[in-house]
Amino acid sequence: MRTIVISTDVFAALWARRQPDEDGENAVLERLLGLPKGPPIDAQALVFNDRGRARNAGADGQGGIYNHWFDVHFPAGFEVFRNYKGREYRAMVRDGRWVMDGRNFPSLFSLSMAIIDSRENPWMHWKYRNAKGQADFISALRRIPSELGKAMRAGKKKRPSNAAKKLPRKAPKAN
Repeated sequence: MRTIVISTDVFAALWARRQPDEDGENAVLERLLGLPKGPPIDAQALVFNDRGRARNAGADGQGGIYNHWFDVHFPAGFEVFRNYKGREYRAMVRDGRWVMDGRNFPSLFSLSMAIIDSRENPWMHWKYRNAKGQADFISALRRIPSELGKAMRAGKKKRPSNAAKKLPRKAPKAN
């Protein structure tokens, strides 16, 4: 297997052309390039370490899923749920994949793409039951890398509000 690096815009355009039976980028490209359909590829299984080498970080070897980017482990049997257009959806981790209605999905993103009309950040829409039994967004499970956290904090620096600025009143126009 080979790896290519593409921009976010190219990735988004590729996924926008995805058809319901296509589980990953390779399947979309096979169709667009007129190639015969090959064996399925688990795209989530490859992530890159700091030196750009691919390593397995999808399945944890115990039927669960490990997200390398946010250091989140979803053990086998972990369930997520959400509502979309009045319908409830549920998915569970099984054999290193997300399973919903008997269909397998390699990532949270592909799970969301199976039910929504556009792209979204699945971390902000799927929920789980926490240790207290309360529904919480799965984004609460993420550990934000220090570099990303610094960038996020830098973007939130306090700016003066418009309410604090006194604008001079315009004199009424004379007739």
